[in-house]
Amino acid sequence: MARLLAIYYFAYLTFLALSISLMDFSTPLDKRILFPLMPIIPIFLVDATKGITRYHLPLLVVGAVVTGLALNLPVSYSFWRQSRGNGVGFAYKQIQSMPIISTLRQMPEQMRISTNSVEIFQLYLKQKAVSLPWRFDPPSQKFNSDYAAELQRLPLETDAVVYFSIIDWRDYLPDRDKLSEIKDLRKIYDQPDGAIWVRAQ
Repeated sequence: MARLLAIYYFAYLTFLALSISLMDFSTPLDKRILFPLMPIIPIFLVDATKGITRYHLPLLVVGAVVTGLALNLPVSYSFWRQSRGNGVGFAYKQIQSMPIISTLRQMPEQMRISTNSVEIFQLYLKQKAVSLPWRFDPPSQKFNSDYAAELQRLPLETDAVVYFSIIDWRDYLPDRDKLSEIKDLRKIYDQPDGAIWVRAQ
């Protein structure tokens, strides 16, 4: 049991390290991300000490684990209610009900789109989307010397540019104001939840 739990624990940590390093450096290590590891630690401690009888160590460990779980119950219950009620992360119901989602669903599926959230397209929309140009590389903080040129090439390489206001924490991507400055893009949607530009004819 202990070996299996250890494999799961380190496999998940490795997955997190690779996904953050190679895909999205700004992913927060919050309770939502670390939640799959929470049940493993107390189970591992209890299993690891079940063969130790001196000074009643297993009983002490079990007591400490139960106390820790009891103290964590309010936070866990709040997280469970939030996930059941409004969803968490990209499953958040506010994302699914944004008016910009309905507008994008009415646009042709074959459109090439650049956006600040490829994940929303993958989960809720049929168009294929790619990320907007990066100002800098999040892991290395190295500035992208081609950033300005890549922005100006967007009207040539994409059919539409989509900005979701709810994804405002990716500071390595251009913001709404910067996208509005790009020539040869015409804004067709401008609401609090986001903006859509298409190639000017």
